[in-house]
Formats: sequence, structure tokens, C-alpha cells
Amino acid sequence: MMSDTPPSSSDQIFEQRQAQFLHYLQAKKDYILLAVVIFLGTFIRIQNLHYLIDATTGKYISIELDSTLFYRYAQYIVQHGSLFTIDTMRNYPLGAEISVGVFTSYFIAYLYNLLHIFIPSITVEFVNDIYPLVAMAILTFFLFLLVRRLFNYKVALLAVAFLNFMPPFLFRTLGGSSDHDALGIMFIFIAFYFYIRGVQSSRKKEIVLFGFLAAISALFGLASAGNAAFVFLTIALFSLIEILLSKFEKKDYILLSTFVITLTLFWKLFVNIPYNALFTSLSTSIIYFTFIVGSVSYLIQRDYCKKYLQRIPHIHTLPIGVQSFLLSSILIFIISLVLFGSSFSWNTIHRIFDEVLKTGTRFSTNRWILTVAENKRPYVTDWFSQYGTFFVYSFLLGSILLFYDMIKHFSKAKHLITLYIFFVFGYVFSRYSSDSVFNGDSSYAKLLLYASFLLFSAVFTILYFYSYYRDHTTYEQIRSLDKKYTFVFVLFFVQILAATSAIRLLFEFSPITAILSAFFFVSLLDYSSLLKNISLRWGFFALIILILISPFSFAPGILYGQYQFSLSQARASGPGYTPQWQYAGKWVRDNTPQNAVFAHWWDYGYWVQSGFQRPTITDGGNFIAWWNYLMGRHVLTAQNDSEPLKFLYGHNASYLLMVQEDIGKYGAYSSIGSDTNYDRFSFIPTFNLDPQMSEEKRNKTVFFYRGGTPLDEDLILNGKVYPKNAAGVAGVFLPLEKIPLPTNNTQQGFRILQPTVVLVHQNQRIDLALQCVYFDNQLYEFPTYTIPGCLRVIPTITNNQVNPLGAVLYLSRRTYTSLFSQLYLLNHRSDYFTPAYDDSSSAPLALYEGRLIGPIRIWKISYPKNITLTPDDSTYYVGTNYINSDLTKI
Repeated sequence: MMSDTPPSSSDQIFEQRQAQFLHYLQAKKDYILLAVVIFLGTFIRIQNLHYLIDATTGKYISIELDSTLFYRYAQYIVQHGSLFTIDTMRNYPLGAEISVGVFTSYFIAYLYNLLHIFIPSITVEFVNDIYPLVAMAILTFFLFLLVRRLFNYKVALLAVAFLNFMPPFLFRTLGGSSDHDALGIMFIFIAFYFYIRGVQSSRKKEIVLFGFLAAISALFGLASAGNAAFVFLTIALFSLIEILLSKFEKKDYILLSTFVITLTLFWKLFVNIPYNALFTSLSTSIIYFTFIVGSVSYLIQRDYCKKYLQRIPHIHTLPIGVQSFLLSSILIFIISLVLFGSSFSWNTIHRIFDEVLKTGTRFSTNRWILTVAENKRPYVTDWFSQYGTFFVYSFLLGSILLFYDMIKHFSKAKHLITLYIFFVFGYVFSRYSSDSVFNGDSSYAKLLLYASFLLFSAVFTILYFYSYYRDHTTYEQIRSLDKKYTFVFVLFFVQILAATSAIRLLFEFSPITAILSAFFFVSLLDYSSLLKNISLRWGFFALIILILISPFSFAPGILYGQYQFSLSQARASGPGYTPQWQYAGKWVRDNTPQNAVFAHWWDYGYWVQSGFQRPTITDGGNFIAWWNYLMGRHVLTAQNDSEPLKFLYGHNASYLLMVQEDIGKYGAYSSIGSDTNYDRFSFIPTFNLDPQMSEEKRNKTVFFYRGGTPLDEDLILNGKVYPKNAAGVAGVFLPLEKIPLPTNNTQQGFRILQPTVVLVHQNQRIDLALQCVYFDNQLYEFPTYTIPGCLRVIPTITNNQVNPLGAVLYLSRRTYTSLFSQLYLLNHRSDYFTPAYDDSSSAPLALYEGRLIGPIRIWKISYPKNITLTPDDSTYYVGTNYINSDLTKI
């Protein structure tokens, strides 16, 4: 029986409040879901924080090399209020001028000052490690606002989820990764958001405000990192296309003018770079060019200008945007001719074609670019490995779907979409993989690249002019295209240029891939809702959801898979400044003078400056590349122990540091340190024991080590030439003779016999006697040999099982005679380099679970009493410029 008792007033109030709360949740669901994404993204990025603690100090440390520099600067700013101008810890004895590119350290310091108000116990070291999380959260918020304005909240939410979870975007936004990239890209998308707000505004005050805020954000980005150049390129090309399509309105001109004027007025306040860089740098000069074109476009539409244009033959018959472009180009060419000379304009055009068509010197490598892994030009297969194959296709298909959405009302829509598909796949897949005919360098690859770009550009140019003169319906359709399409496609094209140029730029490429992939999947969901068959509609909907978030291990969804992979990757991401480095740093701090200068290959400079608290000659800034040449040639690949002394003495070096990583980097510093004929270029390869090819004999065992390395110089035997790079070493035989031990005849010892190298050339094999073997702290040299060089026997450790003869390092004549091999690998005793620190007892040189490990070793440098530097010596060893630019060429 139902009660007739009316509900109490308290029940009614509760129901009203419940309804209000549910209504609030419904109204704010996009922000609630955004908060969930930010929470999950932050949760991923804090997983490694407990690893980032120095075992010798108990303080938080950064995760990688470059971050360590900003960490040291932030510490100094907090202690002293501002940063020095010359960093005397770097580029010793000259120091490094650091007035540019240190805003990230100030950001960390100011963030600490803010948080310290509310959490007095917080440390600057901890704030340094969480700064990337703060930058990522802010970036996520503004990217969400931007994409929601361009599309809708569903695309925005999925886009920020992709970005927070995708592995290529993880490391530089991970806890402890306090490099400048995270801050730079945060300001990039803040600037984009404000600029799009200005584009979509109609009130003049709002347009001016958003133009100002966009420029200030871009300047903050430029003060943080060089990747902010993407703001200028994107806004410039976006505005230029709008002008050429005669879609550039008065409010667009106000917005662009505000942006450019703000950029110019506040340039020196944010960036300590001369003003002429604004007009000579490609990234900023293009926005001034666009501003001039926009100004001309604005002027020629005024009545007082039209009568003068009538006097110029034929030009008044062209579209307004084309008129503006031609007149501005002539004007700028004349101005640049007067100010910068005749070659400036042509060089600028040439640089643009280099970027777009991947031609010329911009994409030919020099020795420096060749040795830095992050400068490697990626292939599409690299995209697959970084993003996942399905995700790559999803953002490419997203761009196609967006293009279709833009031109679907055109009469030639099918033809245009076919052309775009050819363009995007042809341009991207012309550099598919290194072992494909489409490797970016073959004639077929270049044909596909040029054909896809030029055909696309030509057809749309012809279509535009044809519609302007003959097909006014299509022309008006072009002019009425939503500006968001122009912006997104310009951003996509600019990022495609970057992502096909250097693998390190995949970080900057990630946001646009997230946007386009999100657009693709949300569009599929929207299209599925239009299906009339209910079963088919829900089945298609469920399929898309599974593709995104399927939790099944045999077929994980893209989003779910990205989250799980990034989570596991974050949990396994410890500091590069490992406990091994940390204890070495403590020894240095406790046992060397504070002004002791360290020499080493440049990679480790920031760790030595921050963790060891000692100045260095070289570091990751590479401000003086010439010193890297000198370090590579006259120290690491020096041919005797006296060759390095003048260079080290000129820099007042006290200690020489070498580490296991220098084995793998031998190719890099021997390349940089070679003469024009690559006289010292080589590698130190590892050869692994092959038990099946090893042979047990009556009184000896012959171990075979399998590997492969080309000859680094021509070898002449019996009048026959075995050319370098064509002939190579395919294996090594190392015989050990069994001998009874003198103390107990029932046990067997062994004696190293002369090893044999297996040389292969043109499908022919020849075995050659090698010069020496180093094993168990003893060098075995053989007076007669066929090929110079040596073996360094190292143990292998697998599943806690140690094989003392498990692998060998092959040292060719070039590497065997180098100072690095003599000191680090062969323990050569020197009058000038006295061992001071060696952690071989805890970190022996070995192959551990397939990975090469080894000690940190430090030598105290002793100089002869009569050592001096002549003026020419000082110019050579302490000078800052290459004496011969050909030394940088490959």
C-alpha cells in the first residue's frame, strides 16, 4: 500500500540539490573529464620520482643531461635572485655567455618561490623535478581550449588524452626532465589559443588583446626554447594563405598587426638577440614578409589606391591577394637589395625550397649532425616504432577526413580528395625506410616527393585562378572556407616538415598528430550515429570504442595501449646520472680542489659541472665546436700520451675522465677528430662467443667470436689490396693452450695463444694473425703478426652466470694505438696520466645481459716542467674557430 504522506520539505530540498548537482556535472562534464586526463597524465609522469634521488646527498636530481644544466641554474637563481652572465664552469677557461635560453631556470625558480609560500618544506630540487608535470598540465588545458574552439569538446578531450598518453611525448615531460622543451611547447599552444581566439573574435578590443597575448606567449616560448619558432612560421603561413585566397579581412589585419608590433616592441625584453635577427631568421622574417603583404592588401583595397593600380598593366585583373603578394615581393626585394645585398633574397628562397623539398645543404649532413642521434632524419618506419603503426595511419586518415570535410561541397570534391591523398602519402612515404626504394634519397623517392608536392600545388593554383575568372561559385566557396581548416592544415604541414627533418622534432609533431587522430575517431563515431540500422550502428560504435580503449592484452586499444606502455616506461626511467656517477661525484667533491678542471668527451659536461661541482672544457652546449675536434683528435684518439698535453695545459685541465660509453661513441669522436681524409675514424665493435663454432682439441681450445666490422683503412697483403669499408672482419679465433698449474698437477690452467682474424672480401675468406690480446689485466703481445690490432677480452654476465671469456672488443690498428684504448681498455701506465679513481671492482668492463657496462675512470694529469705554449699554440689549442671548415665535412 502506497503512503499518502506528502514528501517533507527536507526531501524536496535534497531532490532539488541533487538535481542541481547533476545538472552542474552535465554542464561541466568536459572540464571534469579534462581533469581526469590531467590526473592520469600526471600519474604517469610521477612514477619515476623515487628514482631521482642522489644516493650521496639525498637530494632530488634531474633525469638526463640537459636537464641538469637548468637544474643547476635554478638552484643558483633561488640562492642569489638572478643568474650570472658568464658561466665559468663551462668552456674553461673562457666561460660561456648565457644571457639567452635560460628562462626555463627562472621559471623553475619562480615556481619554487610560489610553492614555497604554501609548502615551506618544499625544495628547489623537488620543484625542478615536478616542473615538467606543471608545464604538461598547463599545455593540456590550453590545447583542450584550442581544439574545442576549432572542433568540439569530444575531439578536444580525445586529443589531450592521446597527447598525455603517447610514448613519443613522454620523456621530455616526465618527472625530472627539466629541459626547456616542455616549457617551449606549452607557450606555443598558449600562443596558438590566443591567436585563434583573435581570429574568431569580432570586437576590435578583443582582437587587439588576443593578438597581444599571443605575441607575448610566443616571446615567452622563444625565451624558453627554439621550438617556439613554429608559432611564427604557422601564424605567418596561415595569414599568408588567407591573404592569397583574398579572405584577409580588416579584423585579420588588426590581429596580425598587433601580433607583429608586440613582437617587435618586446623582442629585446624577452630575447637578448639583435633586432636584425628578426629580419634575417627564416622563422621570424616570414612573419614580417606576411605583415607587409597584409598591409599592402589592406591598402590597395582603399579607394585612393585603386586608381593607381589601374595604371599598372594587367595587375588589377588579378585577385586582391595575388596583387598584394606580387607588389610586396617587389618592394621587399628592393629593400633587401639595399640593406642586405643581392644574394639575401635568393638565399632565403633557396632555404625555403630546402625545407619544403628536402634539397640542398640543409638536409645534407656534416660530421657533427652525423654523430648526434637526435639529428637523424627519420623514416616513416621510425614513426611506426615511436607512435604505433595504427596511430600513424589514424592521423594521416584524420587529415584526409578533415580535408574532405573542408571541400565536400565543391563540385570537384572527389578529384580533389584523390589529389590530396596522393599528396600526403606521396610526400610522407617518399621516405618510408632505409632499405626501401622509397628511402628519401633514391631517384624514385625524390620523384614521388616532388611530384606529390608540385602536382598538389599546381592543381590548386590552377583551380583558384580558374574559379576566380570562370567559376564564381567555386571561388566564393573557397573564400567562404572556415579559417580553422587553413590553420589546422598549415600547422600540420609545418609539423610534417619538422617531423621529416630530425627525429628529435617528433616531440613537437605529437600535438598535431593527437588532434588529427582524435578528429578521425570522433568523426567515425559521429558517422556511426547516422547509420539507420540500429544493430550496425551500435556494432560500429562498439568497434571504434574497442579500437581506442580495448583492455585485452591480445589486442589492446590505441589509447589503452599508449597509457600502459607509457606507464611502464615511466616506471623504468631512472636518472642518467646513475648511482655509479653519483659515487664518482662524491669522490671528486671530497678529493679534488674546487677549481680542478675536468677533460672528457662533451656529453658528460653538465653532470660534472652539477654533480661533481667542477668546471669542464666541453659540455652539451657545444658553444665551441672546435674544442670538440681538439678533444677528439688530440686527447681521445691521440697516438701517444704526450700528444694531449698542450691542449690540456692550455685549458688548465687537472683530471681526465673516461667512461664505458666512450666505447660506443668512438665512431663519433674519431669522426669529429679526423682530418679531411678521416685519418682516425673507426669503431670499437663487440664480438660474442659462439660455442657451436668453438673447437675443443687435445691440448687446447679454440674459441670463436662472431661479429662484423668493416676495415677502417686499406690492408695490403702480398701485393693485394683489401679496401676499407669493402673488406671486413667477420670473426675472431682465440686459442687457449691447456697447461698444468705448477702447484697442483691435477688442475689445468691455460695460456693465451695468438688470435686469428677472419677477413672476408668478395665472398673470399682469409685468416690473419693478430698482434695482441689483453686478458685478466695482462697484455699478450706476439712479435710476428699479419694484421695490426688487439683483442680486449671481457666477461659476459647472463642470468647471474659469468663467463670470463664471453666476448671480445676488437681494436683495429687505429683504435688500439689511441689514448682511449691505451688508458681505459689496456691500462697503459703513463708518466702524465696517473690513475686517481677507478670503480672497476663494482662496475667491471663486461657484457651484462647483452649490454656493455664498465667503470668510470679518472686520471690526474701531470705536466712536464718545461711545457709551454707558443702564441701559435694558444691560437690553435684555445682558439674558438675551426682552422679549416673542411674538417666538418663528411
